[in-house]
Amino acid sequence: MKKLDLNEAAEEFEMVTSDMHLFYDKETGEFGFYGEYAETASPEFFEDDDDWIAAPSVYDFREYDIMEAFADSITDTRARELLFVSLEGKGAFRRFKDTLIRVGLRDEWFVFKHNAYVKIARDWCIKNGIEYIDVADTDKPKNAKPVKPKQAVKPCKNVPKCSCKKIECENHGKCCSCVINHRERGSLPFCLRGV
Repeated sequence: MKKLDLNEAAEEFEMVTSDMHLFYDKETGEFGFYGEYAETASPEFFEDDDDWIAAPSVYDFREYDIMEAFADSITDTRARELLFVSLEGKGAFRRFKDTLIRVGLRDEWFVFKHNAYVKIARDWCIKNGIEYIDVADTDKPKNAKPVKPKQAVKPCKNVPKCSCKKIECENHGKCCSCVINHRERGSLPFCLRGV
């Protein structure tokens, strides 16, 4: 029985979609899948063979929870609040990814997400009795910056060039106060509405 490399498993898990079902062969160490648009094996091929084990589905990964955990790990107050606001309401996944670029945390997100999938892979291996090659959670994709550990919250600086048109607002140019105020009211700040 071949040991499963958790980095490899995490990369496979990250590619799972709602219409793609991933399986793992305990004997060969290979992944296989079937899906609506994939002309590979049928569901019966995997389900009738005892060597194949179903991998977690896209619903088991709970990527929204991973995004929330990432936002909570950010030390920069403004970036953290913008990420939390981006997660509210319809379109949260797209808005979150756009906000990552806006606040310069895209690379850190990929490292965090990969490490979350490594943990999912480790738990799945333990549950299914699959031997694995462990990796440190600090292993990361190439060219990615390390994620800083969570520290005490630092107040953000005011922004002299605020894009909001409500210049009479008491929070105009005060990103943290503005974002917190909008979060409490369940609305988006002007700077995030077009994202």
